[in-house]
Amino acid sequence: MDLNLLIKTMIYMKRILQSAVLLSVIIIGLFAFRVAQNSGIKGTVSPAEGTGMVWAISSSDSLKMTPEKGTFAFSLKPGTYKVIVQAVSDYKSFIKENVVVEDGKVTDLGTITLEKIILLLRKA
Repeated sequence: MDLNLLIKTMIYMKRILQSAVLLSVIIIGLFAFRVAQNSGIKGTVSPAEGTGMVWAISSSDSLKMTPEKGTFAFSLKPGTYKVIVQAVSDYKSFIKENVVVEDGKVTDLGTITLEKIILLLRKA
């Protein structure tokens, strides 16, 4: 009788250990996902039609995206980035250096206004 009780106890303990390991993996996975989703850079470009691609560049990584109606958002690891708004047609590209992304925070660049390029023509 004691042997059966010992075997049942061992099976029960094994299930508890398996459940604890599974729960730990789930918690670690959720925490890692939360950090990646909550750190980044966002902003708006005006005029939206003057915007091509937006880049976020660090010493070890670079990401690019096409803004939706002038709005952009990157999920990034903490670090220091250079943000480049690549302009199209008659607008000048925008570059912002040393944009710091902190763990769990989104750095808001606000509204970036692109300058219009004015060409002056000379009469010959």
